Amino acid sequence: AGNCAGGTDPLFTVASSTTHHAVLTQVPGRPARTPTSAKGFDSPSTYTNLTNAINDNTGNWAVINTYDDTDDKIYIGDDNKFSRVVVNTNFVNNLVVTLAGEYYNGSTWVSLTNFVDNTSDVNSTVTLSDDGSILFDEPGNWAKTTIDGENKFWIRLDPSGSLSENSVSITEFEVTDRHSKDLLIVGGPD
Repeated sequence: AGNCAGGTDPLFTVASSTTHHAVLTQVPGRPARTPTSAKGFDSPSTYTNLTNAINDNTGNWAVINTYDDTDDKIYIGDDNKFSRVVVNTNFVNNLVVTLAGEYYNGSTWVSLTNFVDNTSDVNSTVTLSDDGSILFDEPGNWAKTTIDGENKFWIRLDPSGSLSENSVSITEFEVTDRHSKDLLIVGGPD
């Protein structure tokens, strides 16, 4: 698999006056993998395969700035459950747009819990403004559903409005389980 630039999650903030250990890094228990599918949905009924965003960083990208309606969605699907999506951008968004996430529970789409968008700016108002991760609690009642002929565990990302008119694009998506035997490496004075 390719290397996705947005692969580090912020874990803790350490005050400048602390004498305790400082967090250096996080090593996931399972390596990130390319999801088996990514699709864009351009309302009212058109799905587009975002294959350039799941091709192991071959230098191509999937343009997503055409998703300019609040009913437009980005779908990420895999054969296995996941709770972290790493997003590597090529051209970023610069408009005030937030991102919400949903999953299918067997009968309807519902909000993901503890949804954190680390692709957002420091004020959490401009999504996809940088490489980063999207984190959420893995749903216990997550069910596979068929989207555009593919039966997977899907999440759908819902921008709150139009993305930048320049070519907002994703170079790579990766997925993993952020809670799988995480190892915390710390250092500093005792």
